[in-house]
Amino acid sequence: MKGMRLLVIGTRWPPETFITRKLQGLAARGFDVTVATTSAGSEARVEGVQLRRMPSWDAPAPVRLARLASLLPVAVRSRRYLTAAWGQGESFGERLSWVNRLLPLAEMEADIVHFEWNLAAVAYLPLFDLFRGPIVVSCRGAHVQIAPHNPERASSTSNISLTFEKAAAVHSGSADMVVQA
Repeated sequence: MKGMRLLVIGTRWPPETFITRKLQGLAARGFDVTVATTSAGSEARVEGVQLRRMPSWDAPAPVRLARLASLLPVAVRSRRYLTAAWGQGESFGERLSWVNRLLPLAEMEADIVHFEWNLAAVAYLPLFDLFRGPIVVSCRGAHVQIAPHNPERASSTSNISLTFEKAAAVHSGSADMVVQA
């Protein structure tokens, strides 16, 4: 697997210890590991892992507009991603939010995309149809066993099963988790 490019999306930075160890192990075995995250809380380094900061949508409007303007060259080169992002929202603001979320991924080179968390996969659902390689989803704890039963999280959990259908592989830490999913 030497030289295989792995893009991990939707985990915080720095990641949980068990995820950090897994990423370091993959890097030590020759994988080119990149983590793309909006929640980069520190500049912590993880040996063998590259960090790509994704633009957050939680900023004042002028900052968000400046970030979107910086994505214009990517939008020109990656019309498929722009079209898919624009088609996601109902309002103008929602559409801009999707452009902000998907366009930075258009130029990240990867052979495999991995979502460490189910709800991150739901948040990037259009990527399943855009990315040309396999996408893997990890199935863990509260996202499968608790969140779907919380009416306040219905909008974010309603598409969990769809991510399982679209994923090339689903990773689970236990047999019980598979049953729950």
